[in-house]
Amino acid sequence: MAEPLTDKAESTAEQQRALVLRWIEEGFNQRNLAVVDEVFAEHATVNGSVVGRGGLKRSMIRHVASFPDLGVRIDDIVADGTKVAIWYTAEGTHRGEFEGIPPTGKRVKWSGVDLLTFDGGKISAARFSSDLLGMLRQLGVTSRAQR
Repeated sequence: MAEPLTDKAESTAEQQRALVLRWIEEGFNQRNLAVVDEVFAEHATVNGSVVGRGGLKRSMIRHVASFPDLGVRIDDIVADGTKVAIWYTAEGTHRGEFEGIPPTGKRVKWSGVDLLTFDGGKISAARFSSDLLGMLRQLGVTSRAQR
């Protein structure tokens, strides 16, 4: 039987979970990029590369410019030790260029998972994985392989 978490561990996990929820809700859904400075470490890494807060903000700006009505919903969240994982669903209408793809006007929906590592009370490292292929199929850029 697993031992119960201490109050301090539960408190830290709740604080980390709350920061991740703020990043998604305020950053993506409310378009408040200032939350990145509050939630992420200055030299945060994404998928093993240092991108820092500036790189994260630029990525968020590109997504919102491509999908101006972008909404992100967290479907599940798990916190353990220094890590928080989220499973999310994103949805928006392709109204701006995305990764070189001209606007199609199509509404797309995709899911993904992020694994976020905390250090010093902020996210210091992130692993992002999303269903980009599924999104591209919905945009009509690629089709399923024929069997």
